[in-house]
Amino acid sequence: MVVSFMHDFSAVSDVSWNASSSRQIKVDSLFTSYRIQSNASNEITMSLSAEALLAALRSASSSASSSSSYETEEVVMKLAKKNDQAALSFEITGKTRTGRRVRVAHDVKIEVMKPSDVARLTEPMCPEPDVSLLSFCLVDTLIQPFL
Repeated sequence: MVVSFMHDFSAVSDVSWNASSSRQIKVDSLFTSYRIQSNASNEITMSLSAEALLAALRSASSSASSSSSYETEEVVMKLAKKNDQAALSFEITGKTRTGRRVRVAHDVKIEVMKPSDVARLTEPMCPEPDVSLLSFCLVDTLIQPFL
Protein backbone atom coordinates (compact mmCIF):
# COMPACT_ATOMS: atom_id res chain seq x y z
CA MET A 1 0.00 0.00 0.00
CA VAL A 2 1.24 3.49 -0.82
CA VAL A 3 0.16 6.46 1.32
CA SER A 4 0.95 10.11 0.57
CA PHE A 5 0.53 12.82 3.19
CA MET A 6 0.22 16.30 1.72
CA HIS A 7 -0.86 19.74 2.89
CA ASP A 8 -4.61 19.44 2.19
CA PHE A 9 -5.26 15.73 1.74
CA SER A 10 -3.91 12.21 2.04
CA ALA A 11 -3.89 9.79 -0.87
CA VAL A 12 -4.04 6.02 -0.48
CA SER A 13 -3.31 3.57 -3.29
CA ASP A 14 -3.44 -0.19 -3.08
CA VAL A 15 -2.69 -2.80 -5.72
CA SER A 16 -3.50 -6.30 -4.54
CA TRP A 17 -5.66 -9.32 -5.31
CA ASN A 18 -5.60 -8.36 -8.99
CA ALA A 19 -7.47 -5.15 -8.20
CA SER A 20 -6.41 -1.55 -7.88
CA SER A 21 -7.83 1.29 -5.86
CA SER A 22 -6.90 4.87 -5.20
CA ARG A 23 -8.51 7.32 -2.77
CA GLN A 24 -8.01 10.92 -1.71
CA ILE A 25 -9.07 11.83 1.82
CA LYS A 26 -9.28 15.37 3.21
CA VAL A 27 -6.85 15.87 6.08
CA ASP A 28 -9.49 17.39 8.38
CA SER A 29 -11.59 14.21 8.11
CA LEU A 30 -8.67 12.20 9.55
CA PHE A 31 -6.90 14.52 11.97
CA THR A 32 -7.92 17.13 14.53
CA SER A 33 -4.40 18.55 14.52
CA TYR A 34 -2.10 18.09 11.52
CA ARG A 35 1.42 19.27 10.75
CA ILE A 36 3.61 18.11 7.90
CA GLN A 37 7.13 19.20 7.05
CA SER A 38 9.46 17.72 4.47
CA ASN A 39 12.12 18.71 1.97
CA ALA A 40 9.83 17.49 -0.84
CA SER A 41 7.28 20.35 -0.94
CA ASN A 42 5.79 19.18 2.37
CA GLU A 43 4.75 15.85 0.88
CA ILE A 44 5.68 12.48 2.38
CA THR A 45 4.93 9.29 0.45
CA MET A 46 5.49 5.88 1.96
CA SER A 47 4.98 2.22 1.25
CA LEU A 48 3.64 0.07 4.08
CA SER A 49 1.79 -3.11 4.94
CA ALA A 50 -1.99 -2.70 4.96
CA GLU A 51 -2.27 -5.47 7.59
CA ALA A 52 0.16 -3.74 9.99
CA LEU A 53 -1.64 -0.41 9.57
CA LEU A 54 -4.99 -2.12 10.19
CA ALA A 55 -3.70 -3.65 13.44
CA ALA A 56 -2.63 -0.22 14.72
CA LEU A 57 -5.93 1.37 13.69
CA ARG A 58 -7.92 -1.39 15.41
CA SER A 59 -6.13 -0.61 18.67
CA ALA A 60 -6.87 3.06 18.18
CA SER A 61 -10.57 2.48 17.53
CA SER A 62 -11.19 0.62 20.80
CA SER A 63 -14.12 2.00 22.76
CA ALA A 64 -16.32 1.18 25.70
CA SER A 65 -18.86 -0.44 23.37
CA SER A 66 -16.31 -2.95 22.05
CA SER A 67 -14.72 -5.90 23.80
CA SER A 68 -11.58 -3.83 24.46
CA SER A 69 -10.34 -3.36 28.01
CA TYR A 70 -9.91 0.41 27.53
CA GLU A 71 -11.60 3.41 25.94
CA THR A 72 -9.42 5.44 23.56
CA GLU A 73 -8.97 9.12 24.43
CA GLU A 74 -6.21 10.22 22.05
CA VAL A 75 -4.20 8.83 19.14
CA VAL A 76 -0.95 10.49 18.04
CA MET A 77 0.66 9.35 14.78
CA LYS A 78 4.26 10.36 14.08
CA LEU A 79 6.86 9.55 11.48
CA ALA A 80 9.75 8.07 13.45
CA LYS A 81 12.98 6.16 13.07
CA LYS A 82 13.40 3.03 15.21
CA ASN A 83 16.67 1.07 14.96
CA ASP A 84 17.51 2.71 11.60
CA GLN A 85 14.06 1.71 10.24
CA ALA A 86 11.44 4.30 9.30
CA ALA A 87 8.10 3.76 11.03
CA LEU A 88 4.70 5.28 11.63
CA SER A 89 4.51 5.38 15.40
CA PHE A 90 1.02 5.30 16.93
CA GLU A 91 0.72 6.39 20.57
CA ILE A 92 -2.73 5.52 21.91
CA THR A 93 -3.88 6.69 25.32
CA GLY A 94 -7.07 5.81 27.10
CA LYS A 95 -8.71 4.69 30.32
CA THR A 96 -9.80 1.31 31.56
CA ARG A 97 -13.30 0.73 32.88
CA THR A 98 -11.87 1.21 36.38
CA GLY A 99 -10.45 4.64 35.43
CA ARG A 100 -6.78 3.60 35.19
CA ARG A 101 -4.78 5.30 32.39
CA VAL A 102 -3.49 3.07 29.58
CA ARG A 103 -0.86 3.76 26.94
CA VAL A 104 -0.54 1.49 23.88
CA ALA A 105 2.14 1.94 21.22
CA HIS A 106 2.28 0.49 17.70
CA ASP A 107 5.11 0.94 15.26
CA VAL A 108 4.29 0.22 11.62
CA LYS A 109 7.39 -0.28 9.48
CA ILE A 110 7.38 1.88 6.37
CA GLU A 111 9.59 2.72 3.44
CA VAL A 112 9.70 6.44 2.71
CA MET A 113 9.68 6.89 -1.04
CA LYS A 114 11.97 9.29 -2.89
CA PRO A 115 10.30 12.07 -4.92
CA SER A 116 11.75 10.55 -8.12
CA ASP A 117 10.06 7.20 -7.30
CA VAL A 118 6.78 8.95 -6.47
CA ALA A 119 6.87 10.78 -9.82
CA ARG A 120 6.87 7.41 -11.60
CA LEU A 121 3.71 6.26 -9.80
CA THR A 122 0.49 6.38 -11.77
CA GLU A 123 -3.09 6.17 -10.57
CA PRO A 124 -4.32 2.58 -10.89
CA MET A 125 -6.38 1.79 -13.96
CA CYS A 126 -9.85 0.44 -13.23
CA PRO A 127 -10.80 -2.56 -15.37
CA GLU A 128 -14.02 -2.52 -17.38
CA PRO A 129 -16.84 -3.89 -15.21
CA ASP A 130 -18.19 -7.38 -15.91
CA VAL A 131 -21.67 -6.27 -14.85
CA SER A 132 -23.46 -2.94 -15.10
CA LEU A 133 -26.40 -2.12 -12.85
CA LEU A 134 -29.25 0.08 -13.97
CA SER A 135 -31.40 2.04 -11.56
CA PHE A 136 -34.81 0.56 -10.78
CA CYS A 137 -36.55 3.60 -12.30
CA LEU A 138 -34.79 3.06 -15.62
CA VAL A 139 -35.47 -0.68 -15.58
CA ASP A 140 -39.15 -0.03 -14.79
CA THR A 141 -39.36 2.43 -17.69
CA LEU A 142 -37.80 -0.08 -20.07
CA ILE A 143 -40.05 -3.01 -19.16
CA GLN A 144 -43.39 -1.14 -18.77
CA PRO A 145 -44.26 -1.37 -22.50
CA PHE A 146 -43.94 -5.15 -22.33
CA LEU A 147 -46.28 -5.62 -19.34
